[in-house]
Amino acid sequence: HRDVIYIAYTKDLRFHGCSGHWPTNSITRMQETRGKMTMSMLQPMFGMIALSAIVTLLLYASRFVLIYRVRAAGVDLAQARYADEARQRLPGVFRNVTDNYNHLFEQPTLFYATVIYIHLMEHSDGLHLWLAWAYVAIRAVHSGVQISVNHVPWRIASFVASGACLVVMIAREAVALL
Repeated sequence: HRDVIYIAYTKDLRFHGCSGHWPTNSITRMQETRGKMTMSMLQPMFGMIALSAIVTLLLYASRFVLIYRVRAAGVDLAQARYADEARQRLPGVFRNVTDNYNHLFEQPTLFYATVIYIHLMEHSDGLHLWLAWAYVAIRAVHSGVQISVNHVPWRIASFVASGACLVVMIAREAVALL
């Protein structure tokens, strides 16, 4: 009986070898597991999309309330023509929702690009998945803090923590290029 070495490569060009017989169903199981991990990498991205949708609904609700109050006071809505001027006159909680909405279209755009890149390169693994979900959870905390109490030290801590998750994901991909 002669040992046979089978070598297979994945799309990320990493070589895997094993000695002996490598049944087809093992290869299929490995591909299915990798596919599930790859697809599950997109789930945290949807989590950020859902968070953005929730904040968008809060923004709409705050605007409807504000429009009602302005009209009830007999003020002309045309005075709110320029967002920068109108934002300064918004009550605190409305300003917080607006600012958080804007923040969700800043750093998270880099998160979306990173997750898509990891997905397309098929580099999804447990650590990337954990970091991606941690990013989403911490950004949700950041949104909750900013919209409610707007305590700046908590916002900074959550911003730095979520940014650290993102930087680690990017750094891992940079190392994979070497």
